[in-house]
Amino acid sequence: MSLSPPQAAIPGESYLLSLAFYDEQNGALVDPSNVQFDLTYGQEVGLAGDTAGPWTYEGSSNPAPGTVWRTGTGQYTAWWQVPLTAAGGVYVANWTVT
Repeated sequence: MSLSPPQAAIPGESYLLSLAFYDEQNGALVDPSNVQFDLTYGQEVGLAGDTAGPWTYEGSSNPAPGTVWRTGTGQYTAWWQVPLTAAGGVYVANWTVT
């Protein structure tokens, strides 16, 4: 399994997206308290409905479709199984981290 961007998402296939979260004071990777991911079509969250998600990180380090998992300190990956009916166009990955 490899990360997908900047390759196009292909209906029926897996698409992986990652997040690296850094401490803005010292630049080190750190784990936030909460990580949430969702995909919207055409515009960012709040301006368009969710296409996939939201998925919240719940302590897993095991990859699975429709989840967010931790791959290392401050590093997370989301797995979108692209539906066969997915429309062509621009999808926006929205990470919410607190």
